[in-house]
Amino acid sequence: MRIRFAALVAAAALMLTGCGGGDSGDSQGASKPDTNANMVFLDAAGNLDLDPASVQNDSSFGQSVLFAIYERLLTMSGEGEIEPGLATEWGFVDGDLTQFEMTLRKGVTFHDGAKLTADVVKANLERYKALTTAGPTIKDGVENIAAVEVIDEHKILIKLVEPDSGVAFRFAMQLGMMISPNSLDGSSGLDLDPIGAGPYSMESFKPNDTTVMKRFDDFWDGPGNRPATFTVKYMSDDQTRMNALKSGQANVSLVAARQIADAEASGLEVKANATASSWMITLNTSGVLNDVKVRQAMMYALDRESLAKALSFGTSEPTTQLFLKDGPYYSDDAAKYDHDPEKAKKLLAEAGHSDGVTISWMLGNSPEYTQLGEAIQEQFAEVGITVEFKVIDISQFGIYTSGDVGDIMMVRYGGRADPLQALEVMVGDNATWSPAGAVTPKLSELIAEIAGYPDSDPARVKSVKAAAKEATDQVATIPIMTRANIFAFEPGCIQNLEPYLGAGSPDWRDVVVGEGCSVTK
Repeated sequence: MRIRFAALVAAAALMLTGCGGGDSGDSQGASKPDTNANMVFLDAAGNLDLDPASVQNDSSFGQSVLFAIYERLLTMSGEGEIEPGLATEWGFVDGDLTQFEMTLRKGVTFHDGAKLTADVVKANLERYKALTTAGPTIKDGVENIAAVEVIDEHKILIKLVEPDSGVAFRFAMQLGMMISPNSLDGSSGLDLDPIGAGPYSMESFKPNDTTVMKRFDDFWDGPGNRPATFTVKYMSDDQTRMNALKSGQANVSLVAARQIADAEASGLEVKANATASSWMITLNTSGVLNDVKVRQAMMYALDRESLAKALSFGTSEPTTQLFLKDGPYYSDDAAKYDHDPEKAKKLLAEAGHSDGVTISWMLGNSPEYTQLGEAIQEQFAEVGITVEFKVIDISQFGIYTSGDVGDIMMVRYGGRADPLQALEVMVGDNATWSPAGAVTPKLSELIAEIAGYPDSDPARVKSVKAAAKEATDQVATIPIMTRANIFAFEPGCIQNLEPYLGAGSPDWRDVVVGEGCSVTK
């Protein structure tokens, strides 16, 4: 492994010149939009179903299709500010932050012609609340809903169990995805008829294979310049996607960082979308990782600089905190965790593992996961941490929440626009990715404190930073490096491909295809 990793470092050094289009919303030499085009996107993973509540669909892996089919009650700007969606007005109507009111947009219809009303919103939220299993973005939100009251046809009041200053952000993600009342029959998963009110309606769906959608011209914001059809095909192998793109089977594809040079040499335009996403090692602290010294040893064992150079080819930066360094929630006072193998060994010895320790790792089976996982396995081995892989399909990530299937897992965490949600999902008491709960009572208290501050209160930022420091010092999770979404396409063919801050994938509603770039269905 050492020879292979060293070779990757050398290759990365030759590719740090960057990639085209990374800062612009428009494709190089953009042509006139073709509203009759078929946009075909090649993704690395698919959807087992199209239910917004599914655990698998909470990941950025499954969100491209969801964003297209389901419109949300609220949306977010590129800067992460809440904007109107299906709701035009919103806010707390009490000082305790437990009563949240929304006024719905009038004249909105679903793909089947059904009308959006307050009763429909109530039915959607009550359905989400009644599900026995759901993804964390929905689960964490509905567990705090005490009651949903209809005020009139276009106004609804949501009463919360406890204060939640980030509730608006929840409605800008899966919790705000509204399903037609004609589909709310108690079904879920593959039985759910995916009828939403988004910019595209579903035409056909093959699980983990292909989803074909057509433009919804009655979308509340109009048809825009969207292509007539939007097809998402799932190909887990990086080279297969690249070959399909080069041969004209698609007009845009997700590509791996190591493929940037190949794509540009082939005349393709490459766009690296910086997001709030990071590679994270999530922790099950119910076993050997209950000892903070073992967790700290893992932090010091990582040579993040080398990993970023070798495996992201200049598109990632090392990180040791849940929140990114350039953001408002990064804690300058938190532990730094520079690469220090000797300190890692000393901490293991102090924890009673002078002869080393063995941990189990649930590892996703896609190339980007296995390559990074093997590189980290090597670095851990150098300090006496032996990693035993349990390889799983990336669609099965939800089973980690049971807490009895491994010590660690690596995720390409998509981030959250609201820091409260990020803390709750990743390191809180009921965190999906920390099945044993918060690592210290202090961290739990800080997260609860954040929920009681309005999102405009400066005290909220201070509490978030304190929670970030506690999570870092006590190693509630192990950040590795930032992660960009990298796309390739023919120059001039794809425009407005921008990240949606609340997730690791684009929204797709504004993406257009240039003339002469359509793909045959």
